[in-house]
Amino acid sequence: MSVRFDLAAHPGAPAYRLLAGLVVPRPIALVTTVDAAGVVNAAPFSFFNVMGTEPALAVLAPADRDDDGRDGCARAPSGLRGNSG
Repeated sequence: MSVRFDLAAHPGAPAYRLLAGLVVPRPIALVTTVDAAGVVNAAPFSFFNVMGTEPALAVLAPADRDDDGRDGCARAPSGLRGNSG
C-alpha cells in the first residue's frame, strides 16, 4: 500500500505541516541573530537538518513570512548562528 500527497495542490501551511510531521520527534535548534544595532535575538527552530560532515553543514529552512517582524534572515546582516543541545 502506498499513499501519495500532491504538495503542489496544497501549498504553504498544509504542505509545511505534512513535511514537518514526517520527522518525529523533531529536534530543536536554538538559532541566534544579531541585528545591525547589536540586538541579540534567540529563537527555537525546528525545521532544519544536518546535510553533511565534511564540511559540517546544517541547513535551516526558514518559512517565507509576511512582514511580521520575525524575519531573522533580513534582520541578521552578520548571519545566523545555530546551537543544538
